[in-house]
Amino acid sequence: MENVIFGPKLKLPSIEGVKSGCENELYLLMKEVDFAFERKHGALNALCQSKQEEIENLKSILESRAQSNKKNLEEHTKYLINEIAKLKEENAHLRKENSKLQKKIQQRRESENQFESLKKSLNVQQEENIMLKDRFTKLSKQHSILQENYQKLLNVMTPKQNVGSSTDKRTLEESSLNFIDALIAEETEKFIKEESGHCELLQSKINQEIEELKRSVRDEIN
Repeated sequence: MENVIFGPKLKLPSIEGVKSGCENELYLLMKEVDFAFERKHGALNALCQSKQEEIENLKSILESRAQSNKKNLEEHTKYLINEIAKLKEENAHLRKENSKLQKKIQQRRESENQFESLKKSLNVQQEENIMLKDRFTKLSKQHSILQENYQKLLNVMTPKQNVGSSTDKRTLEESSLNFIDALIAEETEKFIKEESGHCELLQSKINQEIEELKRSVRDEIN
């Protein structure tokens, strides 16, 4: 047996069937040694078995952890790859948006410049309109003065027309009045037509500039 030293077939160098006291004690001692060795061997076997099971358990745990770590690494790698792809896509989107924003900024600057130019043009046209209105006012005043002078002329001419018959006087007066009225009406109509044309043209230009300005602002907002 492997778990004893001397074994059950212990033989001593004595005469067969005869044992002395020392031999008997030695025999018992050797048997006790075998029993002690067997106990120690059994305990050591149990300890080895326990350690072996512990080792196998640790191996299983390590293998499970290795598989789990490998799986986690694969998942984390896949996650990082997806995140990198998302970041690249987002970066491309941001670049595109930045390009659009820069284009809008450029368009806004151009619109602002155009707006300033239109404002200047509109101010000039408004000044021209004011000048035309002033001119119209002055001409209206001149027309009123002309009518007053005409009336004064009539007042002066009427008493002095003592020569001739009353019919001739009346005919002359009516002819003069008709001529002067026709002349005033013609000049007034010509003036009003001319000034109305200027005002309409100026107003048309102003409206056109305003519409272009509105359209430019709408395009800028969109």
